[in-house]
Amino acid sequence: MKHWPVGVTEDEVKATFAASGEVAECRLLRPDVSLEWAALVRMSSPEQAAAARQSVDDTFPAVDQKPLEVTIQQKNGAPKEDHCYVKNVPSNTTKEKITALFGKYGEVKWCNVLASGRKDASSGALVEMSSAEEAQKAIADLNGKTLPLAELGQTIKVRYALNKDKTPA
Repeated sequence: MKHWPVGVTEDEVKATFAASGEVAECRLLRPDVSLEWAALVRMSSPEQAAAARQSVDDTFPAVDQKPLEVTIQQKNGAPKEDHCYVKNVPSNTTKEKITALFGKYGEVKWCNVLASGRKDASSGALVEMSSAEEAQKAIADLNGKTLPLAELGQTIKVRYALNKDKTPA
């Protein structure tokens, strides 16, 4: 499976698959330079694997989300009143999702998703609004809020692993 947010735990991966049956084995794939992780999951039976693929593909993982921290961006010690600095953004979010979220509070002039630089941390984002008032509205409503992954994250993609030892007939 791919599109897991950086920092996901094996327990969270197992919880995502628990409704489909017993997880026999789970392994996280944590590339150093990626904004998302992958996981290998082996279910206890082929029937459970088929049920898991059917029910988990294109869904959001069962992971704990930290509340967003949204403040005015500081540059060289001075506030940029129309710029928001956002912490605890899911690492696999997109610029489009951040733009849509902040677009509820006014015009987003630009935004940038920042990689954390650590392979176990969430990301951040910078957002420029068209006015200081719009930035303040976004900060007032979003700071400290825990949003569902549907608003910021990506869905999981599940596929069967290929056995590389066997060649197709």
